[in-house]
Amino acid sequence: MIRAVVTGQEQVIAHLGQVHPRVDGLVRQAVRAETYNVERTAKQKVSGVVLKNRSGTLRRKINSEFKDDGASIIGSVGLALAYGAIHEYGGVTRAHVIRPRNKKALAFQAGGQGLVRKSVQHPGSKMPERSFLRSSLRDNEARIKAAIAAAVLKGVKG
Repeated sequence: MIRAVVTGQEQVIAHLGQVHPRVDGLVRQAVRAETYNVERTAKQKVSGVVLKNRSGTLRRKINSEFKDDGASIIGSVGLALAYGAIHEYGGVTRAHVIRPRNKKALAFQAGGQGLVRKSVQHPGSKMPERSFLRSSLRDNEARIKAAIAAAVLKGVKG
């Protein structure tokens, strides 16, 4: 017959009670840091690599959000701009009329002649996919997983 006696169970219970908040805090920090890294990567892509920044509006509208409801920790990077989706996913723009600003006329050359119009019918354009959000997440995927795993390990070890 084998008999075992557990000693120090109060200390074990106390240690396990401290592990969860420590792991939770470190994972929260890792998710927040990696969310900002994905946002930074997306802004870099918009600034030159993918879209060659013109006005800076698209870059300024990329934002990150961090939510922690106690049961889950969520970091997200998104875009609050209507034309961002056509750049991210590609597709066909709808036909539309282009009108000048400030009630000016549009002047351009067509067939060797100078033309002046108050509006121009645009038939729509096929836009290629130029992902900057999804590709930023893919580029950082291994780093995100490693950061979260390291945070859990550090939290458990104390």
